[in-house]
Amino acid sequence: LREARARRSKLDAEHALRISEERFRRLIRVMPVGLMVSDVNGRIQYANTNVERLLGYHERELDGGAYTFADIFELEYESFLARLRDTVAHAESPKPFEAVCRTRDGAHLPVLLAFATLAPEESPDTDVVLRQIAIFFVDLTEQRRSEEVMRRTEKLAATDRKSTRLNSSHITI
Repeated sequence: LREARARRSKLDAEHALRISEERFRRLIRVMPVGLMVSDVNGRIQYANTNVERLLGYHERELDGGAYTFADIFELEYESFLARLRDTVAHAESPKPFEAVCRTRDGAHLPVLLAFATLAPEESPDTDVVLRQIAIFFVDLTEQRRSEEVMRRTEKLAATDRKSTRLNSSHITI
């Protein structure tokens, strides 16, 4: 009887864990922030649907290590790699920074990036400890457009003020 209760308890715990893991997977898959997980060499092991959408890749195309950060951060790869190495070396999360990604079709996408070192995992074949890095993406395209509209509006307002001053200085009474 005790063994049956222990088995039942274990089955209940495994079921609860599966439900929790599936809930977490759904949350990660649909969150509005892009998430990629890579190894320390920049091989992409996982990308959520938002990263795939932002960068123009098909579902699950980025998973599995076929793509690296060099494919995505071509323009700023050395700077990106230096920040990545610093993250791994210090096991801390540096401040978010702006970067430019290259989409699948070659377009440039401004993003805000943040890193986090994930818990190290031991390799099943060796005693080597593998670190993974989580990279969070936020698309800055709309912010850039808004900034450009603001600059143009300010420029027009300054031109209008100059024009108004010039016109008022020519009025004679």
